[in-house]
Amino acid sequence: MTDWLQETGDAAAGGTAIKQAELTNLTFTIKSVQYHEFTDQKGNPGASYIGTIRIDGQEEDVEAWLGGIRVMAQMKEILRRNALPFRVKQVTIEKAYNLEMAGNVPVNGNGKAALAAYMKANQLKASEVLATIGAPVGEDVKQSWSDYLEKVTSLNGITEDAACAEILDLLQKQPEDIPFE
Repeated sequence: MTDWLQETGDAAAGGTAIKQAELTNLTFTIKSVQYHEFTDQKGNPGASYIGTIRIDGQEEDVEAWLGGIRVMAQMKEILRRNALPFRVKQVTIEKAYNLEMAGNVPVNGNGKAALAAYMKANQLKASEVLATIGAPVGEDVKQSWSDYLEKVTSLNGITEDAACAEILDLLQKQPEDIPFE
């Protein structure tokens, strides 16, 4: 017989999400977050974000807790600016977790090759790039990418390389450059 009460408590306590303390002094890209309400060990209500992140140098995305007074406010602002995916470094300031802008990994050049290098360096998938720039993403991501490039090139009368340069320019904007919605 399973202990459903214990399983429910374990799930609420984070399941497989990495503890925030393990992220200290690491640089990672926050790809998405979900707001998560919980009750702490003392019975007090609390809230945190659980994020899907990619730690620099890792191959796979992981789930991680992103909470605390400073980080909660910072995440709220990142979401308000619609700035995901967003690359940060987590540090501590007087024992409080804090996210610092790590910026995107810069690339040299322009056009298709530079966009591919940027996506690889910043661990971005084509579906994430399309979503970030507001393009539709269908089940067939490769087809969605192709459709978007065809639309941009035909509407703007530019080459595919120029369209990729425009996408790269959009991706490299700093959060303060991102317009509010």
